[in-house]
Amino acid sequence: MTTTNMFSGLEWTVLRMAQEEACRGVTPCASSRLGATLDRLWAVVSGRRGALPLANPRLEALRRFACAAVIGGASLQSATAGLLQAGYTPAHVELAQAAVTSR
Repeated sequence: MTTTNMFSGLEWTVLRMAQEEACRGVTPCASSRLGATLDRLWAVVSGRRGALPLANPRLEALRRFACAAVIGGASLQSATAGLLQAGYTPAHVELAQAAVTSR
C-alpha cells in the first residue's frame, strides 16, 4: 500500500478541510463542557462560529487531529490519542501530520 492509498478520498477531503479551517482560525468543536461554553461565548463576542462536528466519529477524530497539527500546542497530544483510539495507526498519524503541515 502506498502512502497516498493509506487514506480514502473522503479522508483526504477531511484533511484539506481541516487544514483550511485551522488557517482561517476556525477552532475544532470543544470536547468538554467548559470548552463548549467558551466556544459559545467566543461566537457571541466575535460573531464567528466554531466548526460543527462531523457525523462520522472516525472522520471527526481525523479532522480534530489535522486542526491541532496545523495549530500546534498542547491539543496535539490529545488529538493524536483520539486519532489512535479511532482506529488509525501511527503511520496514519505521521502521514496526516505531514500532509497538513507541508504548506
